Amino acid sequence: MSDAGQVDIGSEVPPDDPNLVKIQVEADLLKENLEEQRIKNSQQRSANKFRKSEYKHIKKNRRKYSRHILSVTIYWLLFCAVCIVGTAFKNDSFNLSDGVIIAMIGSALGTVVGMLVVILNWLYPKSKD
Repeated sequence: MSDAGQVDIGSEVPPDDPNLVKIQVEADLLKENLEEQRIKNSQQRSANKFRKSEYKHIKKNRRKYSRHILSVTIYWLLFCAVCIVGTAFKNDSFNLSDGVIIAMIGSALGTVVGMLVVILNWLYPKSKD
């Protein structure tokens, strides 16, 4: 109270009972924790919306480009098979050395194994958490 008998509005008088003070402090802490939790939940919801839209975009592009990669791989394997079969006939017009054939078979094997790794990483992605 001030000298003129007026009550200061800005200052609170603590209750006389210490249990009431303890309960009021706990209530204030709970209110602060609740507000922090609301902010975290709001941020998490917006992050989840972003991840969901990003996932849809990535999924669409994966389907599109995976078909292109698969077709290029099939054409490469067919080309390798034709070259190997053509070399097997010992034709003078088409002859590849042993090193070229080994490199071609190695690259075809690498392509197939690489496709397997890419597909498995797509089916079972590593979690970021």
